Amino acid sequence: MTAARVAADGPMLEVQQLTTALGARGPEILSSVDLTLRSGEVLGVVGESGSGKSMLALSIMGLLPHPITVRSGRVLLQGQDLLALGSQQMRALRGKDIAMIFQEPMTSLNPVMRVGQQIGEVLRWHLGLQGEAAHTEGITLLRRVEMPDPQRQIDAYPHELSGGMRQRVMIAMALAGRPRLLIAD
Repeated sequence: MTAARVAADGPMLEVQQLTTALGARGPEILSSVDLTLRSGEVLGVVGESGSGKSMLALSIMGLLPHPITVRSGRVLLQGQDLLALGSQQMRALRGKDIAMIFQEPMTSLNPVMRVGQQIGEVLRWHLGLQGEAAHTEGITLLRRVEMPDPQRQIDAYPHELSGGMRQRVMIAMALAGRPRLLIAD
């Protein structure tokens, strides 16, 4: 069986015994988490506030804030161990192969960049789109997430949008790189 065939038949995402903690000796935040997600499936992780749902998403994405670290376990994206990748390799995967919709858009969006510029960064980085092509695709993405008046909103700054509209921008940005896996926090 070829490697491509194994990847197609295997899980899209597999988290094995993931333990995330505060530093090397601090308390555990996540303890021995296991989950498997196949292509085309949707998985919901449910828990009360503070139970570690966001930490799980950030662990998978390799975006844990210092001093929180993954103490042990594996995170496999179609068989590739994300925890074994360097920061450059992981940066290349984020947005293209795996993307995340963050919980709070106002802290995730750059307040001094227009919506179109922020979506355009993803399009340039992962799809090589620039100029008018990126602008047109940005409007298409905003339309896809049902943004009211996308031709106008693409030139808006985040503070000019409602909370729901900012969340739609975050979703459009996450979809822009056409990721294989989308994590919604």
